[in-house]
Amino acid sequence: MSITPAWFFRASVIYALIAMALGIHMAASGNHGQLTTHAHINLVGWVTIFLYGAFLKMHPASNGRLSSLLWLLANAGVILMAIGIYIVYAGNPETGDPFAIVGSLLTILAMAVFAVIVYRARD
Repeated sequence: MSITPAWFFRASVIYALIAMALGIHMAASGNHGQLTTHAHINLVGWVTIFLYGAFLKMHPASNGRLSSLLWLLANAGVILMAIGIYIVYAGNPETGDPFAIVGSLLTILAMAVFAVIVYRARD
């Protein structure tokens, strides 16, 4: 089974909904302590993964093993990073930092894979 651009779009809207729900929760409670988590889920989860999908939709020849690896790395990175950042800003950095670090490394590795896909793409 191959990962298609639609998988990226589906994942990105889930992250958008999670980020929006967290934003609404912060606004309703008056506690904006998770603003950093909210921002990372929005930018890395919603925006970045959506853009990966948009590029792959515009360049269908780029879909393949690397795009499947990209999907896995990007989503694992967002999930682990978001969990870690949430835990850190909830006041437990010694527990959250390892998740945030691994998630961040997976996220930058995903971007490196995306760079390879972009530079291999033919117009």
